[in-house]
Amino acid sequence: MSHSGRGSAWRPRIILWTFDLLYRNTALYWLASTIPFAGRWRAWQWLALPRLRGDTVLELGCGPGWLLADMVAAGYQCQGYFGPGRLHSSLMVCPFRESLAGSGCVTCS
Repeated sequence: MSHSGRGSAWRPRIILWTFDLLYRNTALYWLASTIPFAGRWRAWQWLALPRLRGDTVLELGCGPGWLLADMVAAGYQCQGYFGPGRLHSSLMVCPFRESLAGSGCVTCS
């Protein structure tokens, strides 16, 4: 039996709704990036810091800005881009904009 046609039309809407919910809710994003990775996601992010070259960083898809905050604290000049469109909400990085405001870090939507 084929899975194409009207019966599968709901899938894209469910996927969009799920990502929209995830990227608009920092707590849900934290759960989704912590539980599947056994709490090691942040540790893996920290492993990137010693591998950076230069002092200016552009992070594409910066999510809620946790790695941006780490890079600023380590002395890097940072820009974060979390992307256009419905799936990349500027609400995701808003809590970090205030804390990074005096750091020179720029976030773009």
